Amino acid sequence: MKTDDLKSINVKALKRSLFYMDGLRNRDFFFGIPDSPPLLTYIYKRIVFGEMTLSRSTQQLIEEVFLGYVPQEERNSVHTPVKVEKMYGNSKYDAKNNVWISTLYLEMKNHSDDSFREFIADFKLPSFARVGGMELKIGKKWKQALLSDKKSAVWVYNMITRRTRRDPAILFYNESGLINLRVFPFGKREKRYMKIRLVHARPFVFEMKGRKLRLGDKDNSSLFKSVYELNARRVMPEPEYIFVIDNSINSAKKRELFRQTAEDYIRKNNINNAKIYFGNYKLVDSKNKDTKAEGGFYVGGLLRQIATLARWRKEAVAPVVVFVTDNEKHFVYGKGISDIKGLMLGTTGFYSLDPYLNLYEHSWEKPHIRKKIKHPEIKPVYVVDEGLIPDIYGNVLDGSEYYAVE
Repeated sequence: MKTDDLKSINVKALKRSLFYMDGLRNRDFFFGIPDSPPLLTYIYKRIVFGEMTLSRSTQQLIEEVFLGYVPQEERNSVHTPVKVEKMYGNSKYDAKNNVWISTLYLEMKNHSDDSFREFIADFKLPSFARVGGMELKIGKKWKQALLSDKKSAVWVYNMITRRTRRDPAILFYNESGLINLRVFPFGKREKRYMKIRLVHARPFVFEMKGRKLRLGDKDNSSLFKSVYELNARRVMPEPEYIFVIDNSINSAKKRELFRQTAEDYIRKNNINNAKIYFGNYKLVDSKNKDTKAEGGFYVGGLLRQIATLARWRKEAVAPVVVFVTDNEKHFVYGKGISDIKGLMLGTTGFYSLDPYLNLYEHSWEKPHIRKKIKHPEIKPVYVVDEGLIPDIYGNVLDGSEYYAVE
């Protein structure tokens, strides 16, 4: 595996700009909203930032990735009395495009006597599913709601809910890779209705607020047919170990210890196919002795670099990514990594290794939770003579879900 060494970031200039931005930030101007955009002088904003602004959450991510700041705990989680009363749906199969189109219906109710309440819910979708649209019922009519994967949309939503009496609903991807749904406002004991359209290549079980709903019919899935018609072979990919040494500014004095840890693990487990890299906000071959420790340990970005390189391989090789460090709390994930799953052939997640040679598994869906294991798990996949079989989104078909060829 080859990597392109990113040019070093001018950390001093970046730090100076962010410091200046903090000095001009006026939180009271927007009613104390934490994610309000920074207020810059016209000249500074135009020359330095090209008249663009950064939300506080985006600025915090930049500080964690490039300056090595330790992530802070989540602030002020909001309790909401608005609950899901009913959840149901229907699915239709689109034979032309080989996908399922499902419509999910939600009935929500404010159980309090207070007005201007908000509904907030997180849910996740598998890599083969996407949100195709969303509508909120206002009066007797269905109105299109805001669908966005940009954090700037959150700020727009905050402005609407605090400064107008419009009826917004928004759906966006949050920091952990989950999809966040918000609806506002709810009056006293009010019920509101929403429908979400989902496009998915396979049947799956949708979950929200403890409720589950099966979408699609696995018995009618044409993916069974396509696997057989392509004469696909179910194979076990060979593991390729990729050790990434913590090269962040917080671990500057421990880099050689971590490198030795990786080498000891390789030797102890008789691993023949392995590569060692340094990692912070970029991936660099460990043979490059001049690489300096800087920034944070941007695990999310490093995984995306590795996944991008692995995506175009035709041979059945599973990238086993192992991050070597003594403090996984410094891991920075960015917008989340659950979508990487479909690009990392034959894997169940990524791994971390401490100086005592303890190996831990982190799942793609919940990377913050680790589980101590003895050896990485490799899963079977489908291949044809031309290479790996991708689904409609370019992800590799997983040999363990709905595709077992007995």
